[in-house]
Amino acid sequence: MIETIVVPLDGSPLAEEALPTARAIAGRTGKPLRLVRVIAPSALAAARDEAEDYLRATAEQLGGAETTVWLGDPAEQIVEGLSKLPGAMAVMTTHGRTGIGRWIFGSVADRVVHAGVAPVLLIRSGNPAPTVLRQIMVPLDGSALSETALPLAEQLAHDFNATLELVRVVETSAMYGMFGSDYGAIAAAPEALQQLIEEVVADANGYLDGVAARLKERGLTAGTAVLEGLIADQLLAFGRRQRIDLIVMATRGRAGVSRLVLGSVAEQMLRLGDRPLLLAPPRQPEPAG
Repeated sequence: MIETIVVPLDGSPLAEEALPTARAIAGRTGKPLRLVRVIAPSALAAARDEAEDYLRATAEQLGGAETTVWLGDPAEQIVEGLSKLPGAMAVMTTHGRTGIGRWIFGSVADRVVHAGVAPVLLIRSGNPAPTVLRQIMVPLDGSALSETALPLAEQLAHDFNATLELVRVVETSAMYGMFGSDYGAIAAAPEALQQLIEEVVADANGYLDGVAARLKERGLTAGTAVLEGLIADQLLAFGRRQRIDLIVMATRGRAGVSRLVLGSVAEQMLRLGDRPLLLAPPRQPEPAG
C-alpha cells in the first residue's frame, strides 16, 4: 500500500512535470509527499545549499512537502532511499534535462523500475499529468503475479472514487500460430479454431468477472473487458477509447506468450502510449534497516 509519495527531481521543468500528479495522489491518500534531489558526493557546499534551497522553494509552491538531498549516483540513491521508506511509491517523468543529469526511460527511471523495491509511476514528458483519476485500467493475465497490481489500483480507486477497468487480452494471433504456416489446416478446420478462441475468451471473461466481484464486495466499481489481438496494441487502444487516466500493471505475469514483462509489454505501453503507467513489482521487499 502507498504510504509515502517520492518525487525525484533534477532541477529541470521536465522532471517537475511529475509534481501535479504526485501532489494530487498525496492529497487524496493523505500520505506525505517527499521531494528528493541527488547530487554528486564531491559537490561543493554551495551546490548542496542550492539543491536544498531548490527543494524547499518547490515544496512551498506545492503547499508543503518533505525534502531530502541525497549524495551519490542518482539511480542507486533513489533505489536505496525507496527501499528504506515503508510503502514508498516513486513518481517520475520519463525525461529530464539533457546531459549527465537526465532521467530518461532506459537510464535512471529504468534502473529504478528494474530494482523492484517499490512501485514507480511513470509520466511521459509532454503529456498532461492527471490530477484527477476517474478511470484506472488494470491489465491482468490470469496469474497471481499480475494481480500484484491490484492493491495499488484498489487504494487509488478508493481514494479518488474511480472506476477500475479490468482488462485481459487474448492473443488470437498465437492461436493461429499453432497451425504454423499451414494455412490449409486453418482453412480445413475453421470451426475448431473458432471454438478454441471462444473457449479462451469465455475463460478470460469468467476470470475477470470473478476478480471484479471481489472488488465490488469491497465497495469498488469495476468493469471488465476481454480484448483480442496483440497485448500492447489492444491495451493502448482501449486506454484511448475509454479515456483511461492511469494504467496500473505488474512488471511480471505468467510465463508464456501472454506474460506481462517489463521490457516488453510495459515498455511498449510507455514508449507508444500517452497514459501514465504505474508499475508494481512482483513483491515488496522488507524495508532495509
